[in-house]
Amino acid sequence: MPTVTQATVSTSVDVPATAIHTQSANWRPTKSVSPPQDVSSTPSEKKRASKYRHVAAYHSSLRTSPLSTDSPVNPSFIGFRNLMVIVLIVMNLRLVVENFMKYGVLICIKCHDYRKNDVFLASILTALVPCHLFVAYIIELAAAQQAKGAIGRKKKSDNVAAQTEKEQQTFQLTWRFIALAHTINATLCLAVTNFVVYYYVHHPGIGTICELHAIIVWLKNCSYAFTNRDLRHAMLHPSEQSKLPEIYSTCPYPQNVTVGNLVYFWLAPTLVYQPVYPRTTHIRWGFVGKRLGEFVVLSVFIWLTSAQYAAPVLRNSLDKIAVLDFTSIIERIMKLSTISLVIWLAGFYALFQSLLNALAEIMRFGDREFYSDWWNSWSVGMYWRAVIAVALGGIPVLSWIQGSVVTILRKPAKVPYPQHYATAEQCKENPAAHKFNSAQRSHGNLIENMAQTMLYMLVAGLKYPNATAALGAVWIVFRALYAHGYITSNKKNGKGRFNGAPSWIAQAALWGLAVFGVGWDLIKL
Repeated sequence: MPTVTQATVSTSVDVPATAIHTQSANWRPTKSVSPPQDVSSTPSEKKRASKYRHVAAYHSSLRTSPLSTDSPVNPSFIGFRNLMVIVLIVMNLRLVVENFMKYGVLICIKCHDYRKNDVFLASILTALVPCHLFVAYIIELAAAQQAKGAIGRKKKSDNVAAQTEKEQQTFQLTWRFIALAHTINATLCLAVTNFVVYYYVHHPGIGTICELHAIIVWLKNCSYAFTNRDLRHAMLHPSEQSKLPEIYSTCPYPQNVTVGNLVYFWLAPTLVYQPVYPRTTHIRWGFVGKRLGEFVVLSVFIWLTSAQYAAPVLRNSLDKIAVLDFTSIIERIMKLSTISLVIWLAGFYALFQSLLNALAEIMRFGDREFYSDWWNSWSVGMYWRAVIAVALGGIPVLSWIQGSVVTILRKPAKVPYPQHYATAEQCKENPAAHKFNSAQRSHGNLIENMAQTMLYMLVAGLKYPNATAALGAVWIVFRALYAHGYITSNKKNGKGRFNGAPSWIAQAALWGLAVFGVGWDLIKL
């Protein structure tokens, strides 16, 4: 009885082991067995099936290294990406351990100087600023009544051509009065907030929130006025060119000029007014709870990171700045930039992903593309993300840094709260008091110019994103030099602040781009 080995030798072709075991039970020596053709077998599998493994032709074709430029297939680097993520996590965990070993726990809930007066004024501003939207509603209500009257007179008139020309003149005159009323209303929205925050609100965080609220309402005011003006014009002068989007057909002008419609726009997570928005069918309260939970957790994370990591770096940087140790200053900036990046990304996710999605779900707001994939963008102009990063990222960070410097210098200056500045007698007795006054005034000057500069950037970035981002970066750099010269220079009358004089040029350029570049185009619409 032949063995399996003999059967293998007697054949002219190497047979896979599975085929041999299958056929060994019915083997006949007088018959030539043809091995089944396994089309799915690879060359390497056939080599392993051979009896003589050491004579297998492992190098049987032309092949290139995976990382070679001659490789016909692009290799995957997912493994390297995972490795970099692991290395990044381990490095940051080491920094966390090092921070706790060096400083201990720096979190202090009772150490924040939230004054009752600041909270009271911020609450009043929060309640009064939206009233400007209702003033805009009253203005639009009067304009809508005038437009309906014009339509009625037009139907009764026999001389259609003359009536059309007259209606155009009336519309233009009415729009000038309406535009003037809207301008005064929107300007007061910003002016009152700026005045109260500058003179009476001392906490930089509370002041920044009040300013951002006023800017948001101001932008909503402008959109409400411009959109209703176009809707009114389309109603008075219908044509093929003035055809409105199909979605507006469910709420034509002037049916949209209602309190309910305005309240929805006020609370909706958008700055663009429309009579009708895409809406979802119901509210998913579980989704709302998850997004609000993310927002709370990330807000606490930002606070802990700022207090535990950013604040010590700032304190340790003061002596380096005082002696102009540029190597150490650059090292501190690089260290702070990492912390700032983490805080910025956490803030981005908390605001644009968590909070706005929760608000959109509550309002059943359907269009939730609050941001694009800016992390894959290759140009500054795409979604003008650099403008957003500079205006809403760099400028508040600069304000927070200067506010922290003022707080740090207050103790050696021996200036108690709520005293804003050291007296002349304190400055004579203690040089640190003079330095505190300089830091306080430098920070105050930044607050004076910060809100309007951010507004200029957000408006100018609509048309000139590259130039706006560059001018904003120049403004931030020279504002930092302004503060440094003001605080550390021994020149009389604070002339060291003139180190940052180019910031005024950059600010004037941003104003020109916003007013004459974008604002003039909006007026001509």
